[in-house]
Amino acid sequence: MSRAYAVGPEARAALAVLLLELQDAPDEPWTVEAMAGRVGYDPSHFARAFQTVVGQPPLRWLRTLRLERAAHELASAPGKALEVVAEEAGYASHEAFRRAFVRAFGVPPSAMRGRPRGPRGAAPRPQGPCEGGRRGSWSRRRSCASDRCPRR
Repeated sequence: MSRAYAVGPEARAALAVLLLELQDAPDEPWTVEAMAGRVGYDPSHFARAFQTVVGQPPLRWLRTLRLERAAHELASAPGKALEVVAEEAGYASHEAFRRAFVRAFGVPPSAMRGRPRGPRGAAPRPQGPCEGGRRGSWSRRRSCASDRCPRR
C-alpha cells in the first residue's frame, strides 16, 4: 500500500524558491543532487518532496520547461537553426530534441516555426495537473484548485 508523502510549509516554500531559480536558469547543468543541495535535502527526500508538490519528477519537470522555452523560441525566431535551439534546450543532437519535442507537444519542432502563440502570447505547452492532463509543468503565473498545484 502506498502512503502519501507529507510535505510541510517550509519544504513547499523552499521548493517554490527553487522552481523560480530553475525557471531563471533552465540551461544550467542541473542534477537531482544539485537541486537537492540548493534546498538542503538528501536527494531521495528531495525527489519525493518535488514529486509530491509539483506532480512529476524534477528532471522531467526541467525537461518540460526547456522544451516549452524551445517552443517559444521556435515560434518567435523562425529563422533560428533547429540545431541551435536543440543545443540551447540541452540536447546533444537535433534528432533527440525532435523526438522529445514530438513526445511533449505531439508535433515536430518545424510545426512551431512562426506559429501564432495564443491569446496571451504564450507558447503551446504540454498539459499538466493544472490543465487537466497527465504531463505537467508549473508556471508562476498559474494557479488552480488541483491538490497537486504548487501554488496552493
